[in-house]
Amino acid sequence: MEFQFPVAMNEGVEGWPEFGGSCNGLICIVFDHQRVLLWNPTIKEAKEFAKLSDFDPKGTFFYGLGYDSSTDDYKVVRTSCFSTATASDETQVEVLALKSNIWRRIQSLQPRIVIKGPDYGICLQGALHWSAAISKTGSKTTYAIVAFDMVKENFYELVPVPDQIEENQYNTLALGISGDNYLCLFSGCGHADVMEAWLLKEHGIKSSWTRLFSVERQIDHEQIYIENYENVLCYTNSGKVVIDHDGRALIWYDLKENIFKSFTPRNDWHGFTPVIYIESLVSPNSYIQLPISRQPYTTHS
Repeated sequence: MEFQFPVAMNEGVEGWPEFGGSCNGLICIVFDHQRVLLWNPTIKEAKEFAKLSDFDPKGTFFYGLGYDSSTDDYKVVRTSCFSTATASDETQVEVLALKSNIWRRIQSLQPRIVIKGPDYGICLQGALHWSAAISKTGSKTTYAIVAFDMVKENFYELVPVPDQIEENQYNTLALGISGDNYLCLFSGCGHADVMEAWLLKEHGIKSSWTRLFSVERQIDHEQIYIENYENVLCYTNSGKVVIDHDGRALIWYDLKENIFKSFTPRNDWHGFTPVIYIESLVSPNSYIQLPISRQPYTTHS
C-alpha cells in the first residue's frame, strides 16, 4: 500500500522529514526539529501545529505522540539534551497538547536517566516508552524501560530489562512491539550472530518478562547490507520479525525457517523511514476516534 505525502508537507520544507511517533492512526512528522505535522494517511488529512523555537543542531532529540484520555486530546512530546565538550546538560522535556496548540516546558528528565532509543516513543497503555540507561548512586549503570505518562506528564522507570541480558549486550538492545498489545525487547541487534526477544506480558511487572525466542542466524551478508546498522521494529502475530536495515531495506525474518526476505521500498531518495501504525478514521483536525482496523501497516518517507 502506497501513500502520497500531503501538500502541506512539501511547502517550505528543507532537509529530511523525521518520524515522531504514531498513535491511533495518526503519524507525527517533524522537519528540522521545528515544524510538526500530524497526518492520517488513511483519510488523507494533515495539520501543522505550533513551531518549536529552541533548536540546536548539536542536540539529541527524541519525540513521541500519545493520547491523553483525561482530556480527550493528543499530545506531542519532545525531549532534548544539549551536550558540551565538558558536560552533558539535563534533558529538557516539552509537551504540545493539540487542542491548545501551545508548547509547554515541563519538569526536566532526571540526569541519572539517559534515553537510548528508539528515536520515537512507543505508545502503549497510556504512555510513551523508551529504553534508557539508569545511573544509581553506588552502583553501576543498568538498563531499563522508561515511560512518559500522558495524563500526569511525568517520566518514570517502568521496568528493568530481564536479568538474563548481560551488560555487554546493552548496546545491542532495541525496543519494539509484539502485535499491538505488548512491549517487546530485542537483543542482538546490529550484526550479532544470536538474536533474542523478550515479551513483557504484564505492563510494569519485571517477573512477567518472557523469552519469545533465541536463534542463531545464518546471515546473507550481501542481501542485508552488512555494513549498515539494523533495528528490529516488531514481532508479528504470525511469529516473524521485521527488521529495518539503516533505512535501506526491510527484512522479513522467518524464525522457524531461518530465512531472510528483503524488501526495498520504491522512492526517489537514498533511504526511507519505516512507520508502524494502525489504520483509523482519527482526524488531526477534530481528534474524533473511529477505529476501522486493527491491522498494522508500514509506510515510508
